[in-house]
Amino acid sequence: MRNKSEVLEPLGVLNDLVAALPVLIAQAYTQAGPPLRAQLLECLLQPLGPLALVAVASGVFGSFAHRQGWQRLSVPADDALEFSAEQIQELAGFALETDPGVLVRLDSLLTDRPRPAPALDAMVTDGLPH
Repeated sequence: MRNKSEVLEPLGVLNDLVAALPVLIAQAYTQAGPPLRAQLLECLLQPLGPLALVAVASGVFGSFAHRQGWQRLSVPADDALEFSAEQIQELAGFALETDPGVLVRLDSLLTDRPRPAPALDAMVTDGLPH
């Protein structure tokens, strides 16, 4: 019979991986060019409602709530350059909590192009159980 720590150890590793995702997403974002940054930002903003847009990262994404048709958000590449890694990290954490499917959509965006963040690739391919 396995003891409690042996059973819970894999869960701790999984929790560490999940906690690292926003950091890795922010790294991928900062290493990406403006067009890909805009697409990544659209993906992260998509699951958030207007209240969340003004609440996350001290409200820096609130301007998107005021744009006409924010539900079909299109972020200009220049706008995507305005945000810091810390703001993207906070947004990523919130977006992943709201809709875990964001990770699949981000992976799709990142795998259709040369990998901007080797750390994200390594975590997704090596860190998760197969």
